[in-house]
Amino acid sequence: MRGGSRPFSQALARGLLSGAAFGVLQVLDDASISRGAISGLAFGAFITALRYAGLRANTHLAGLAPQERRKVVAAVRRGVPVTDPSLASDAVRHAQTMQTAAGGQQLGRFLSWGLLAISVVALGMSVATAYLPGVGVSTFSSAVWVTVLVLGPKLEGRLRERARAAEMANRRVAQPPVRGAGPGRSRPFV
Repeated sequence: MRGGSRPFSQALARGLLSGAAFGVLQVLDDASISRGAISGLAFGAFITALRYAGLRANTHLAGLAPQERRKVVAAVRRGVPVTDPSLASDAVRHAQTMQTAAGGQQLGRFLSWGLLAISVVALGMSVATAYLPGVGVSTFSSAVWVTVLVLGPKLEGRLRERARAAEMANRRVAQPPVRGAGPGRSRPFV
């Protein structure tokens, strides 16, 4: 990985493509270039932020094979130790990252509130112009963002609890025994 620009470049490329596609669909649906441009930019910014956060948070998993990566991620999501002890230290790092990421989703919440506001404005504009398909799309979009904002904190709390449980379970697996120590005595994980 070259410096810190590559994850952002990848995220920006995905955000631009997603935003352009969403904007074109919005233009086709509403027949309004301004709505399509605003919707495309908002959606692209949201996808860019999500993708960049995901790429930066998971750099510690880059050296693992895809099957090993899936094992680590699945164990942390369930809050259990990994089945392969050689992956325990990776699982601890991933659990720590998940705890940090779950607690620091201010940008995602800000973008969700922004996209909810855009959806409500689009709903108002569709109602004002009596454009029935726009009303349906904007109502659905508003409902999705309200759901994200209501359920998001609860899901983040559950994710943080499971990640904490996985970290503790994998720390016990990753602790190598101290030479000459009796049963149950081991060196702390660093």
